Amino acid sequence: MTERKDFKRVVRARAQRTGESYSSALRHVRNARPDRSAAVASVGTNAKAPPVHITRTIPEVRTTKLDKTVRFYTELLGFDTRTEDGRLVSLVSASDDGVEVRVNHGGSALPPGFTVEVETESQAVALFDRAEANDVRVIQAFEAGRFSMLDPSGRRVTVSAARDRPSGALRPTARTITRAIPGSVVEPDAAKRFYAGFLGFRVHGEWSDPDAIMFESPTSAGAQLLTGVDLISPDAFDLDVGSVERVDAIHAAAVGNAVIMGGPEDFPSHGVRCFMLIDPNGIAMNIVAPL
Repeated sequence: MTERKDFKRVVRARAQRTGESYSSALRHVRNARPDRSAAVASVGTNAKAPPVHITRTIPEVRTTKLDKTVRFYTELLGFDTRTEDGRLVSLVSASDDGVEVRVNHGGSALPPGFTVEVETESQAVALFDRAEANDVRVIQAFEAGRFSMLDPSGRRVTVSAARDRPSGALRPTARTITRAIPGSVVEPDAAKRFYAGFLGFRVHGEWSDPDAIMFESPTSAGAQLLTGVDLISPDAFDLDVGSVERVDAIHAAAVGNAVIMGGPEDFPSHGVRCFMLIDPNGIAMNIVAPL
């Protein structure tokens, strides 16, 4: 009975988020997995699981507008590009090479989502082995230290073993970007079962207005993600740009050059100043800095 109620809540949340009818939302959620709903995960536990050290959470931008996307993230926000074998693989903060946004493009692009990076390949294997027991749908089998699955709302989550990252020369005058925190539209109870019970995050904070939960890694406080049925976009993420002056500067530069949702606003209860910006792919990001 609990699973049925959870399933209905996820369908209602999708209908509210997308504006489609309940029957249409029901069809889309069911189609995520013909034999078992990907929108409902069974109760997970960390009791018997090996420790998983989550080192980073990395938003991914799925794009068919590569040139516009690169210009948006580099010229407006201040990212640098990272390439492998001449192919763009990610956008990296010019002031902190551990902060990046991966670019999901090309003919083999996976569904929208983000990456959770764990410390070792054996930890990634352990999560992969536990997926079936936790009623988690795997959409890409384990290969080369990574696998992909669907979270309770059908959002793709890739678990990847940490790799040595090329250390670029950080520019002392670079526009600061300190954190990129991915978000996903998930009903709260299902989010806790999947992200805390299965993946091993802990709840950092919960809010009712808007309805959201912040999860963080038990071993790396900077590895966070945000879930909530009220998120403006299923692919939204927070981008911490370091200072309120930088928030205001990005807003001023974006006027006439990007889609902006409102102006910079202070939220003393959360200790931040922020505004919403839409990238060329329709992905919403909360440009934020501590007060």
